[in-house]
Amino acid sequence: MAARACPNPEGVNAAHERLTYFTRGAEWSDRDVRREAARYALAAMTAREPVTDWIIDDTGFPKQGTHSVGVQRQYSGTIGKIANCQVAASLTIATRTEHVPVDFALYLPESWTEDPSRRAEAHIPDEVTFKTKPELGVEMIERAIADGLPAGLVLADSAYGDNSEFRRRVRCEGLGYAVGLHRTTTVWRLDLLGRRIGDPWRSWGSGRRHRARWLSAGDLARRNEGEDVVALRHRTCGARAGRPR
Repeated sequence: MAARACPNPEGVNAAHERLTYFTRGAEWSDRDVRREAARYALAAMTAREPVTDWIIDDTGFPKQGTHSVGVQRQYSGTIGKIANCQVAASLTIATRTEHVPVDFALYLPESWTEDPSRRAEAHIPDEVTFKTKPELGVEMIERAIADGLPAGLVLADSAYGDNSEFRRRVRCEGLGYAVGLHRTTTVWRLDLLGRRIGDPWRSWGSGRRHRARWLSAGDLARRNEGEDVVALRHRTCGARAGRPR
């Protein structure tokens, strides 16, 4: 890279030293670089068609050893099983025909964040603490909004969709979402105005009163009544309707 960037062959060594210092020793903001790169790419994309979606996902990077920051045996959808790997959450912005990744966040398991010797060896800043993948996803969404990137519908699989706090905070940012849910995830049915359907108290046998059971997403999806299908679809874009899990 230094040789390609330096037109004078005699200056390659000096250029190499500057490049090495920039990548390993200099203090600079990777967020600022990503923001400018994202704006550059999105300007070209949105000149052709509007942004439709923000995609939250995570990617696994297989590793052989134990020294890469964040590595441990953990599940990776990329690998399709539990393996020794790093995992990073990502935010990708998409139009109908194109997409560009705009943010990445390395997932640091507690085996790293709670180990002082590992933190010291990897130079992990003191302010970096353990965060779940849904929490990393929300932070990337908040950064994208703060950077003024064109908004879209948030898409995510059940690793994020099952987390009620993730869904709530997405809605608090003024964004809609369509997320995967496990069939056992519990939800409230809603009417078209976003109001909960049914009395929170219900009679169950012998006239005894108990709190109404939460309805699972699987049970709701199996129902054939039109109102239930609408309720489930509305739930994916509604606020604060899911039970915390």
